Amino acid sequence: MNQNRNNRVEKRHMKAQVERVRLGLRGALATYEGRCFLWELLANCGIYQNSFSGNALNTAFTSGKQSVGQELLLQITTDFPSSYIQMMKENLARDEDIKAKLMKDNEDDDAE
Repeated sequence: MNQNRNNRVEKRHMKAQVERVRLGLRGALATYEGRCFLWELLANCGIYQNSFSGNALNTAFTSGKQSVGQELLLQITTDFPSSYIQMMKENLARDEDIKAKLMKDNEDDDAE
């Protein structure tokens, strides 16, 4: 009987923990800065890169980073798919702004 009660308490605790994480992720995705942070975190995890390096320890390290990034990406795309699309669009816009500024700086340098 005591074991059943412990199991129920543990399940409630786990469910509450999952919901806290979900709410935290929703909060981060609700702001431009939070989405920028998460985008950079996913990029630093190298989720779209090959983890093989020729060195077993480096490969294992990279695979571990990728695993974390893939878990985060799964949670974002499962629970908040429109936020992931928004992050992609914002990242593209930032990249285009940077490229435009670099081209303008190059033109200004050439004019001097």
